[in-house]
Amino acid sequence: MFDLAELYVFLWLIYLVLSFIIFKKDSRWINRIFVLMTLNLSFESLINAWFTIHKNNFQGKLIFVILSGLDIIFYFNMLIFIILLTDNENWFNRLWKKIAISIPMIIAIYIYEILIVDPLQFAKAVSGKYLFENIYNGYIYNSYFYLYYAAIGIISICLVFRWYRKESVKRKKRQALIVFISMISALVMGILLDNYIEFFTETHVDPLMVIITVIPCLAVAYSMKKYRMMNVDPKNMAMEIAQLMSEGIIVINHEGIVQYANNGIGTMLGFKNKDMVDKHISYIIEKNNEELKLKDINSEEIQIKTRDNKIIPVLFSSTIGYDEFDEILSIVLIFKNISEIKKIQNEIVEINNDLEKRVEERTNKLNETNEKLNSEILRRIDIEKDIAYIADHDYLTGLPNRRYLMNKFNEMVKLDGNLAIVYMDIDMFKNINDSLGHEIGDRVLIEVGNRLNMIIKKPNIIARIGGDEFLILINDFQNREGLSKILDEILQLFNESFELEREKMIISSSLGIAIYPEDGKDFGTLMKNADISLYSAKADGKARYKICNEDLKQQIKEEYKLINYLKNALEMEEIAAYYQPKVNQCTGKIVGFEALARWNNSEYGFISPVKFIPIAEKTGLIIDIGEYMLKTACEKMKGWVELGHTEWVM
Repeated sequence: MFDLAELYVFLWLIYLVLSFIIFKKDSRWINRIFVLMTLNLSFESLINAWFTIHKNNFQGKLIFVILSGLDIIFYFNMLIFIILLTDNENWFNRLWKKIAISIPMIIAIYIYEILIVDPLQFAKAVSGKYLFENIYNGYIYNSYFYLYYAAIGIISICLVFRWYRKESVKRKKRQALIVFISMISALVMGILLDNYIEFFTETHVDPLMVIITVIPCLAVAYSMKKYRMMNVDPKNMAMEIAQLMSEGIIVINHEGIVQYANNGIGTMLGFKNKDMVDKHISYIIEKNNEELKLKDINSEEIQIKTRDNKIIPVLFSSTIGYDEFDEILSIVLIFKNISEIKKIQNEIVEINNDLEKRVEERTNKLNETNEKLNSEILRRIDIEKDIAYIADHDYLTGLPNRRYLMNKFNEMVKLDGNLAIVYMDIDMFKNINDSLGHEIGDRVLIEVGNRLNMIIKKPNIIARIGGDEFLILINDFQNREGLSKILDEILQLFNESFELEREKMIISSSLGIAIYPEDGKDFGTLMKNADISLYSAKADGKARYKICNEDLKQQIKEEYKLINYLKNALEMEEIAAYYQPKVNQCTGKIVGFEALARWNNSEYGFISPVKFIPIAEKTGLIIDIGEYMLKTACEKMKGWVELGHTEWVM
């Protein structure tokens, strides 16, 4: 057996001390609500102690009514506290939410405080399993209070559990776990006491709430001490941060007396914080640096003394705080140990000096190498220039080549003006190479290039594209008459003989001309049509020029078409052998036959040998036609011989 009144007195002291500690610690709403809860419990514990002693008189019964009201208020404050603790402030962001949370408390106060007629009857309650029931006022009256505190208890436990589940910060997660375990423990203890309280006391008044609530209250106090729960006041937070900073922080007054020192400065200098308080700042700052404390400073390097009088370098900053009378209130000094940085700097200086020596040696070698490299670069530049020149110029005559001419043509077509391409080659140049040798032929080509340069001036361009072929790009003519004048001048260059091997030689050339854009809009097409014109000029007797026109292009087109047909003529059996007899004029007898090739084309009909034989000779098809004619004629002759015409010849 134990004295329940003494237990209540002991709880009264616990709750009262807890209220005082929390009240002094912080001023936030959540702390103030927790203070109200502990004061409520403290006052309720004291009243329970009184009631336990005087439970059978009228004053005791009346006090019990007051206890009911305190319980109702306590549970309401507990709900508010849990909502704030679990970061659910949004429950109060609307007026209707605040009213909805307050309505159950208002109903409970109305039922149990205002409707009470006879306090004696209200207090006549008997102990039941888990609950106490009033034996006079009916089920709803008896049950509402238990529904009220059961609902608040369940909601509170669920909120704390959800807080624990969703919280990612370890410190807050620990806080949530401690509070949750304490609430579950209080619930289990309440059930056990409700079942077995009659073994320890004869009272029929519910003493459990004040007793078991001490468990979560102490859990909250432990979390505040261990994990700084609810300690969110900026003043406290700033002090804690300052205390935890690795930089040393000292606060002094206007006389230089240390008023505060954090853990960082203690660790840096080897002092305990309390050993530095109330001492003069010169205790650690060198005298020649003492004047630094009387002004605002930002990151200046000074030296300070450690506990064993060792001098260490620090980055020093100070800020002066003034009161409302513009007098110095305090000076905050901040020290950052840069010993390791200075050590590294010294090492870097040594390394830098060593590197400078090495760099100087390497620089001398590099200068020598650079001179050689510059010479090599200049040589390479000259080579690249030569390569670029060779890529765009003919190696023999020094004239531009086809690539260079094509690029210039593509540039000129973007400008306004007339353009013409002159395709020129030297007549019978192969005979010169075959009879006099390639060296003489090269000298002829060089001389032709020199003569062309005498009359063809910029922006016109002369190019040698290979062998005895030259291309001339002309764009300074106004009309065809002007172009013809330039072409005549080119032909006149060959009127003067060429001196070769002490002999004079007359050489002629033929020209084919294509005009942009009539004869083509791109370089390839113009060059092809100029070549067609050149071919026509040579066919007409050489030593002349031909300007491309539609008739000429159509003629060449027709010739190309005949060439294509001729290539398939043998396979299509369009080429046939016709035999013309040879007759002895004296005897009138046939002495033999002449085999003649005839072409019967499916589109053109019979095509004259005068037309297709030169084409066959030019394309090399004459060989296939000749073989076909020889084979066919021999087979025919064999048949005649077998018939007895041995005297005939083919």
